[in-house]
Amino acid sequence: MNTISFGGIELTILDLQRNKQFDCPEDCWSANNCYLKRHVPLNPTKSKFCAVVAFLNVKNFSCAGWSIDAGAWELIDTDGFAYRAQPMCDNLRPPRTMEPGNWTVSPGTQVNFMLAFPELEKEKGIAKLLYGKFGEMHSFEINGLNEEAAKLFESRQQALVLESTQNDLQLHQLRESMDRLDSLIYSRLNNILIPKEAQTIENNIGNECHRIEQKLRTLSKNKQDLVLRRYNEITGNYNTKLDAVREKERKSIDLNKKVASLSELNPREFEEYITELFKLLGYEKVTLTPQMNDKGIDILMEKNGKRYGVQCKRHKGIIGSPAIQSFLGAMQHAQTSHGFFVTTSSFSLEAEKMASQHPIELVDSIKLAQMIQQVLGGN
Repeated sequence: MNTISFGGIELTILDLQRNKQFDCPEDCWSANNCYLKRHVPLNPTKSKFCAVVAFLNVKNFSCAGWSIDAGAWELIDTDGFAYRAQPMCDNLRPPRTMEPGNWTVSPGTQVNFMLAFPELEKEKGIAKLLYGKFGEMHSFEINGLNEEAAKLFESRQQALVLESTQNDLQLHQLRESMDRLDSLIYSRLNNILIPKEAQTIENNIGNECHRIEQKLRTLSKNKQDLVLRRYNEITGNYNTKLDAVREKERKSIDLNKKVASLSELNPREFEEYITELFKLLGYEKVTLTPQMNDKGIDILMEKNGKRYGVQCKRHKGIIGSPAIQSFLGAMQHAQTSHGFFVTTSSFSLEAEKMASQHPIELVDSIKLAQMIQQVLGGN
């Protein structure tokens, strides 16, 4: 790949030569103490200079100046070793080639520049030329890496992603937004909410998604790639799951209305309804006792060799422990080993404590709705 583009900048490799030889000028004042020769050639001499040389062009289509920075460039050899770029010597650089580090490319202009990289051993080739700055990395692919070097390079990319996420303000803000979005979606899909609460959270989810998508449009493609995966993981299948939750909530509302409507039945009608409910739940020999002489037991039934007694209370107040005590006596008289106390209301803490000490299962309005749901085939 000879050209890469990002943020309105277009970089092109015009020439890339491995271990190019240069003749140094005889009158070079730094020949005896050359900075480049100390860092680039394998075997430096006074009259020769050898380096991997990249000749590049940059076009600036953005609205801001772009600095040519040699320190942002690296060469990766085919074994995965990295080499930092150096500005090319003024005496060896072609005319009208700008020096990296001392030149800013104005908007709407282009320049050429040259980079020098350390001389490579004979067995090594050029795998990649990298430009990395502000938490982003852009790569010119020259030759392939060997397997071990490829693993090293993958680790480098992962480290860069982590660094970018931690240090880049835009990505940090997006990460916070996605944390909020993740929390909102979890709350909507997993919590029991009244309709007003559910609508508020759904509105907040929509607003957060809109803000995140607006911010994503302002990022470079590399930065988008860093965050899009998590955004898609958070929002993936949200609408499908929300539809399922809404359907479950609708059924729950219908059940609650059904339980509430049971309070409008007369006592005998309520007992008849509970009798049919237990039959559908798989209980056997379900018998409604005589209305005038039930002795505290409204329904008798059996299951798995056990004999059950059921008391039904179509009630609007809280049922206390005296009612449970009375039911215990009725169970003993009817010779039942287990009991159900079914009501359209709720039980006091004392009643729940007493029932927990005996083989009695309390069925309040919530539990009753769950039993009805089970019969209807819901979860």
